[in-house]
Amino acid sequence: TMLRDELHSLVDEDFAMLSGRTAGFTPADIVVLARDALMQPIRALQAATHFRAAPDPTTGYAVWAPCSPEDPDAVPMTWMTVDVDACRPDLTITVDGFLQSLATMRPSLSSADIASYDAWELTRA
Repeated sequence: TMLRDELHSLVDEDFAMLSGRTAGFTPADIVVLARDALMQPIRALQAATHFRAAPDPTTGYAVWAPCSPEDPDAVPMTWMTVDVDACRPDLTITVDGFLQSLATMRPSLSSADIASYDAWELTRA
């Protein structure tokens, strides 16, 4: 639901893979994970040391986008020095952004917590 209105490139297989990597995550943990993944494109922009000019597909004017220093068209600059009016970073949320966020997050529930809840649920049935 959180990604419904956001520009993302995730497909069903990505969601299935991510669900397999979030055992022990509570719904609140998933919200934190999604919010952190939403910030990954911004972090990439802030960390960029090189930008390249490319034509904007909608206007045809040249715009700056972050790129690798190895890009043959790379120009050394940072997000603080690039012309803000001509900067068009790709803010698409990707599975890689989720994986970067997952690398720094831990679930709130341990396997022992889950087993305890499962046992409690059996007593309630």
